[in-house]
Amino acid sequence: MAAHLSAQSPAPRPSATPTPTPTTAALLNAMDSAEVQQAIGLLKNNFINPGALNEVELNRATLEGLMARLGHGVMLLPAGGSKEAMPAANAPYSEVLDNHIGYLRLGELSADNLKAMDGALKAFAAKKVDALVIDLRATPAYTGMIIVLADIDTSGAGEAFAGILRYYDKAIIIGQPTAGRAVEYSDLPLSDGKILRVAVGEVILPEGKTLFPSGAIPDVAVEMSAADKRQAFEQSLKSGMAALVFEKERPHFNEAALLAGTNPEIDVTGSTLDRDARSPRNLRDPVVQRAIDLVTSLAIYQKR
Repeated sequence: MAAHLSAQSPAPRPSATPTPTPTTAALLNAMDSAEVQQAIGLLKNNFINPGALNEVELNRATLEGLMARLGHGVMLLPAGGSKEAMPAANAPYSEVLDNHIGYLRLGELSADNLKAMDGALKAFAAKKVDALVIDLRATPAYTGMIIVLADIDTSGAGEAFAGILRYYDKAIIIGQPTAGRAVEYSDLPLSDGKILRVAVGEVILPEGKTLFPSGAIPDVAVEMSAADKRQAFEQSLKSGMAALVFEKERPHFNEAALLAGTNPEIDVTGSTLDRDARSPRNLRDPVVQRAIDLVTSLAIYQKR
């Protein structure tokens, strides 16, 4: 009897996978023009605060929505706010790391910076530099290995230059995706003095590749916060980039220390702890570190 009842019992149904709830953006994008107009009409006639849906507010909402959708393609600037000052940390800077790797930070692509970087490249040649790490920006006057460091602050001409270098197999990009603003803007004045900055042209790389709006995606992704980067740039102006890249070799216990009755390993550990206690942390630039590691690894491979 039990076996018979068991045979007649229905098999349990598999639990259905819940359908994900569509996002507001997905629902809006699925609406046609008639549905959008119907929704706006219903809002005007039924919303608790009709004043929030007058013609001015609707136009503002339209402009706000368009600007959100177009991303870097359009910006609204305050009156007289079309120019941005270049931070001191974005000034040109160069240094030779590990006795053979040139580090080059160009900053803004201005005539003065390009002239300064031209001098730095000549200095690198005199110092027998065989690899070049370009931080954010570069100049097309070098024939060795080139690594471009980039992130969200790499925009406009800088990311266009990085994209061209990579396309012709002249550079590897390390860091984070660029801003996606390799476009030409036109500033359109509004009646109250504000400026509507609109993208009217874009950089087109060979084979029709574009950088707007996604930017250049790095070949090697390395995360570094904007705050850490600013601090590293400021610190490099005081103590150089090498301090942000290389670890100092610690002394080891040896026969001389044994005879002297000292232990340099313990001494240096104690002094390091004291130093770290005085400073917030041991600042490093992981993006430059990865670039130096790559140059070193390739050099070892090529010597085999």
